[in-house]
Amino acid sequence: MKKLLFTLITVFAVSCLTAQTAYTSAQSGNWTDPATWGAAAYPVPGDTVTINAPHNVVLNTDTLGTGDTLGISLFVDNGAFLTHTQTADSSYGVIIGLDQYFKIKGYVNVDFVAVAGYLTTGGAVRQCDTVHVFPTGRIETTRNFGMAFCNSRIDGVIVAGDSLVNGSYVPYTDGRIEGKGRISASVFYHGAWDDIFGIKGTVFDANIPNNSTVAGATWRGGVDSDWDNASNWSQGVVPDSSYNIAILTVADSVRPVLDSVNGRGASMAINMGDTLIIKPSATLTLEGEFMNYGYLKLESDATNTASFISEDNVSGSGNVTVQNYITDGAWHFVSPPTTETTLHNYFFFGSPKTWLQYFDEASNNWVYIVALATPVNVGQGYRLWVDANSRSNVTVEYSGDITIAAQATSLDWSGPANGWNVLGNPYTAAFDFDTGPWTFIGTEKTIWIWDQGSGGYLYWTESQTGNKGNGIIPIGQGFFVHGLNAEAFVLLDPSYRTHSSQAFYKSKEEREDNRLSITVSKGQFRDEAQIAFGANGTEGFDNGWDASKLFSPLEAPQIYLVEEDREQSIDYLPLLQSDERTVALNLEVGEDGQHTFSAKVSQLENTRIILEDLQTGELQDLGNNPVYTFDASVGDNPERFVVHFYASATGIGHSNMNDEMNIYANDKTISISFAENLSKSGNVTVVDMYGRTLVSQQFEESNLFSIPVNVRNNYLIVRVVSEGNVFTQKVFIK
Repeated sequence: MKKLLFTLITVFAVSCLTAQTAYTSAQSGNWTDPATWGAAAYPVPGDTVTINAPHNVVLNTDTLGTGDTLGISLFVDNGAFLTHTQTADSSYGVIIGLDQYFKIKGYVNVDFVAVAGYLTTGGAVRQCDTVHVFPTGRIETTRNFGMAFCNSRIDGVIVAGDSLVNGSYVPYTDGRIEGKGRISASVFYHGAWDDIFGIKGTVFDANIPNNSTVAGATWRGGVDSDWDNASNWSQGVVPDSSYNIAILTVADSVRPVLDSVNGRGASMAINMGDTLIIKPSATLTLEGEFMNYGYLKLESDATNTASFISEDNVSGSGNVTVQNYITDGAWHFVSPPTTETTLHNYFFFGSPKTWLQYFDEASNNWVYIVALATPVNVGQGYRLWVDANSRSNVTVEYSGDITIAAQATSLDWSGPANGWNVLGNPYTAAFDFDTGPWTFIGTEKTIWIWDQGSGGYLYWTESQTGNKGNGIIPIGQGFFVHGLNAEAFVLLDPSYRTHSSQAFYKSKEEREDNRLSITVSKGQFRDEAQIAFGANGTEGFDNGWDASKLFSPLEAPQIYLVEEDREQSIDYLPLLQSDERTVALNLEVGEDGQHTFSAKVSQLENTRIILEDLQTGELQDLGNNPVYTFDASVGDNPERFVVHFYASATGIGHSNMNDEMNIYANDKTISISFAENLSKSGNVTVVDMYGRTLVSQQFEESNLFSIPVNVRNNYLIVRVVSEGNVFTQKVFIK
């Protein structure tokens, strides 16, 4: 195949049979002035030309005549200038031909561009483009409308060793593009030729890697709408990441639909009036830019939402529509992935009725949005209710511009008791927090997602722990974050985008660490708390490992842990170093009746875990029996349960406690008495309901001894360890 390279066609009537001469600029000046070249003549067809820095050579083409060409090989050095000027409307401008070399490191300003080989066809020559080649190697062409003498079939093309520009539709060529640089285009217009520039295809806005060849593929749609049908493409193959894609349909052709396919491309341009539809089960990834002058639609249904990723720039005057399928009779956290969204996007004229709210950080309350023209912001989360009595599920449509940029948000923060903000996924693909570190400044490294099914919030931390299952935030999904101070700031990195088939949540294998997960359930409602032990754990708040408790607004049971007066869903503690550890487990219920605890133990095989019900006095080994059923009422003391961890796996006895030992409190003193047949040496530990150790001491050969404590109006847990037996008793200090 021929290599399509850069040539200039001058306006000067010279013989094309002149022997090749090498010219190098000696000074700035006009192209036709021999002094510019320090020679007796100036460059003519077939010559090789070098313009050195800092020279500026001016080429005027006002006198160009049909058939008079100047096919040169040209090198513009870094810091050098080639300035093309043209004032006559009827001239042919700078003509681009074949099989010559035009390397640009400096700056080239070309007024008008046309394509060689079509001079005799008159109207096929495009004369009204402005082309700029910048010092970085970037070349841009601008289409100048409003000039009556300009034919609209061709913008023209520039090819160089470092850069390429395709202004619009250009004729089929057998050439290829090699090297590196940036490809830019401004307008796409379909003419009468078969293919767009490239290897029988299109090369539009993209970055070309070093020493690579970029091919193009143009949609023909001559068979059907199936993207995955090779017969619909100019190349006869379905494009992949090595192809720059053009959606440029002709009369009677069918527009493309991406269905059940993971499409790929190097870059893509959609022409004016053309459409690409991506079905809910399909995805499209572009490793380069997306230039949209037409219409892109991402559809959604009950099973999934279409996903689109462009790794580089997104530009053009076209429109993108993203659908989001929403079920009725439930609250949904939503967030628009396009600009130009208002409350009107969620309004269905009463069929069904819908309500949209935003979260006010200062008051910790949701506020209704009532004016249909109220903007709904990209990157911000909202709460949507769809009335089940009006109609069934709905599909929300967002239409506007999309973003691939990083999303930076300064959080509202009105004080330590507040700081809750609702953000949203701003992209047309899922966002995966598990991709890497979180850029959460002055912010708790936890996200919370509303789950209508459980009646509460699912949570996930930077350390990839929690009950959500993973860090995926689907398209159009809102989520809570928690600011810790006035500098709270969150940055979402677009490199964390991913294609995910997860409509909202999808479980995965739990993190393998020393962890106890306890779920409380009543009917359909459930909630979960986790106690974990690790090398990074401390007795204080561990950001990214601990997770604050976000309470449900519904009548669902809520289970949580308390550390330093902080209510948490995850308490990440230091590794178990001693024989035992006690952790208080709090419970608040939304309605009276029977409730169930279900425990799951991970990597704690050598630890015996005992659940103590302080209200009933029951003790249950969660390792042997992970399910505990009990009655609870609204208004019960939340400090009802304690979890005991015994790293030595020793037993905890209490069935014969009254026969062998008696533990009781009088005033601010705890007394312990032993039966005559029981060993009277060991260790006694007293902890409060938050698991904090108040007393730990040895005792020797005594039937009765007393321990003073400096608390009042509090329950305490007394543990006595003697010869492998463990006795536990709750006492109340008045």
